[in-house]
Amino acid sequence: MSKSLLRFWEIDQVTNPDVEQVMRLATVLDLDPLPLIALLPGRGDFTDALPGVQPYLRSKYPAEEALKEIASVVRRYGVDPNSTGPAPGEDE
Repeated sequence: MSKSLLRFWEIDQVTNPDVEQVMRLATVLDLDPLPLIALLPGRGDFTDALPGVQPYLRSKYPAEEALKEIASVVRRYGVDPNSTGPAPGEDE
């Protein structure tokens, strides 16, 4: 992808970008290309290929990583993850 093409995109001079170029740019910027392609002229029907919210969030934020982060916060603040609530007198 040429620097001049990137410049034309920056100044909004590209009216009909090529799907392959959008995919390459999204990859370089570490973006999901599907939402960008759906915005291209004549690609409105492409949105049917987009995943639902739940599968998207699961792929973007894997449960294993989230659980590790939650465990880290729990350890940092000294909270017992097996506790079902405050100890007697803690919430008064």
